[in-house]
Amino acid sequence: MSAKKLTPKQIAFVERYNVHGNGVRAAKEAGYKGNDNTLNQVARDNLQKPIIAEKIKKVQEKKTTANNIDAQWVIDKYVECIGSFTTESGLNGALNGLAKVLGLQTQNHNLNGSVNVHSDIMAAIKKVKEENKK
Repeated sequence: MSAKKLTPKQIAFVERYNVHGNGVRAAKEAGYKGNDNTLNQVARDNLQKPIIAEKIKKVQEKKTTANNIDAQWVIDKYVECIGSFTTESGLNGALNGLAKVLGLQTQNHNLNGSVNVHSDIMAAIKKVKEENKK
């Protein structure tokens, strides 16, 4: 097999991962066998392979561009939704998941353009809370 050619399972993994961003689920749906620990390792191994990571990145970039969503949108949406969440961690988790599915989040938990999701969101929350006290 050429280093640049994906197996049918790897192709299916890339397709499924780009649907929902869940590596274990993508591995299972792509036809890999095993328990969740095994599938987690398969997903990690696949995501660390440069050719697979590049294929996923290309699809995610297309989705991000097509939806006109960037780091600022995620931050703005976070600030807009503050009132509907009872904990900061709940909202943070929800938007981190959204960012991941939309391809804005890398394995280092940074949005494209090296904007750190957590610190920017927490700064936005602090600002809104301060403004609401006035």
